[in-house]
Amino acid sequence: MGGGTPGVERLEGWGPIAHYLGTSIRTAQRWEREMALPVHHAGRSKGYRVFAVPADLDRWLRSREQPPNAAAAIETIQEQRLVSALPQSAGRPHRTVGLTIGGVTAVILICFVYFGWFRRSPVNVGAITFSDQELQAWESGKVVWSYHFDQPLLTLDPTLLRERILIFSPSPTRRGEVLAAVPLLSEQEEGDSSDALYAFSPDGKLLWHDEFNRHIAFAGERAGPRWEARLILSASGARLGDVWAALESFPLSISLLQRVNSSGRQTTYFVNFGHIIALYDFRTANGSFLLEGGINNECDCGFLAVLRVDKPSGHSPAYGSLPGCDACPAGNPDRYFLFPHSEVSSILGTPYNGVIHISADRQRFQVMTSEVADTNGTADDWALYEFNDHFVPLSVTYSDHYWFDHKKLSEQGTIRHAVSACPERNGTVIRGWEPPAGWRNLPVRSLDPQGSS
Repeated sequence: MGGGTPGVERLEGWGPIAHYLGTSIRTAQRWEREMALPVHHAGRSKGYRVFAVPADLDRWLRSREQPPNAAAAIETIQEQRLVSALPQSAGRPHRTVGLTIGGVTAVILICFVYFGWFRRSPVNVGAITFSDQELQAWESGKVVWSYHFDQPLLTLDPTLLRERILIFSPSPTRRGEVLAAVPLLSEQEEGDSSDALYAFSPDGKLLWHDEFNRHIAFAGERAGPRWEARLILSASGARLGDVWAALESFPLSISLLQRVNSSGRQTTYFVNFGHIIALYDFRTANGSFLLEGGINNECDCGFLAVLRVDKPSGHSPAYGSLPGCDACPAGNPDRYFLFPHSEVSSILGTPYNGVIHISADRQRFQVMTSEVADTNGTADDWALYEFNDHFVPLSVTYSDHYWFDHKKLSEQGTIRHAVSACPERNGTVIRGWEPPAGWRNLPVRSLDPQGSS
């Protein structure tokens, strides 16, 4: 566990993150680059440029647990061998011969233990990278094994790469396996190449690989088999070894949350009209759930789907006159929410205010939407919605930069009221769906203190 203060929901800035991990800022930043430390970049607003969730850091720390220290065991054997080889008494040559034989035996034993231990000891993979046509596994800053593919791999941003890699233990006898969503999808329009899941043992043996080949017709679009894998997740409460892969149709709007079992077989799946950007595993007293967020293309707005881990099938509910889904699995989400465009987002013409991040602490979880992004795609203006463990929306908070943009637009006359008179200071209304009631409006109060501008 980290050394942070209990009860802290977010660690904002590299200083608190490094303190929680018990290391320096420079080391924490290196861990993010090389070892997939779960740190999030939410924009340039004050206090939110870099942040991390303690629960995510704790899971990362547990995944980094080291195997027994073989070097220490070898050192002990060496010390025992030196002690046993010391002369017991002077003037007794026959003992010298006996100790020489014993010393040779000890040396052989040491070599056997040293080389045999390291040959059989499991590799503790800490990070995965892609280079040209290879997947590379890293341990302690060194490449310990690699796997060669038959085609070039797409170059990915490190943040996207981290979300495509899972180092986990699918069973008590299968620990430290590597699951990678390999970027095999060609950028060319020709062909039907798709990304694929590859599972490796800790020492680099290919265990299985799975290609995505579903065909889905939804809202007038026909998708597949060109799928891009964006995220993979191992959910608590699911059957041991099961994982989830979020897939985007290329270049269409349909996305899938596909369940894959420990032997690589695809099972149930959920279909969304719009791309999936964020996934989170959330446990409550009523069971385990998958929180899935991203963009809903029917309303061009952010969405959140709540899926039971034991019933993860169906498709996103239609908001208006959206055509049905052909060949979609039976079932429904447990809840489904749509987040409205903010006033600034609507004025500036942001096409989507998608959900970009989900986090949780204790009995609550937070959902962040990107209201306005900068030229690099970073969310400068965001809204943070908080829900309780019964999936009731409690509050919304807007970033400092959001109110800065609002004030600027007010001064220009584009928005015809001051920040102090903005209706969003009192809250907003999101749309919520659940069976059998269907859609309804859900008022959400604002926590923003921006009343003086």
